[in-house]
Amino acid sequence: MLKAIQDFFSDHIQSEENPVHPPEQLAAAALLIEVIEADDVYDEHEKQTLYSLLEKQYHLDKQEVDKLVEFAHQEVKESSGLFQFTSLINEHFSPQQKTELIYQLWLLAYADGNIDKHEEHTIRRIADLIYVSHTDFIKSKSRAKNTSV
Repeated sequence: MLKAIQDFFSDHIQSEENPVHPPEQLAAAALLIEVIEADDVYDEHEKQTLYSLLEKQYHLDKQEVDKLVEFAHQEVKESSGLFQFTSLINEHFSPQQKTELIYQLWLLAYADGNIDKHEEHTIRRIADLIYVSHTDFIKSKSRAKNTSV
């Protein structure tokens, strides 16, 4: 199953049009998009936060982030759930990187000044699927609440 998911991402991302984004990078971006779309509101604060997080995390310029976000949106549209993204995160991220991803998801959720119950539910599901402890989930939420991007 994981092989099929990796092949899918390789076919879609590591093409001549987009040779730079590894599958786990796209998976992380797709999870960020999942949180943005959870409350059906995608405002300018969320967009700025998304771009800032991706630029800093992966050392990308704006054009590279544009392409990554475009591919991530497409993958989210075509996906049947979170598993294809979280399985790649589980395979490629360390426990610390997973906790950092949860922190980034919280930063994105807080970007518009309001945590919607759907955003929180999505982040909780992702944390469970990537095996982030409840303690780290709560610490990440608290840390994000007290941080501005």
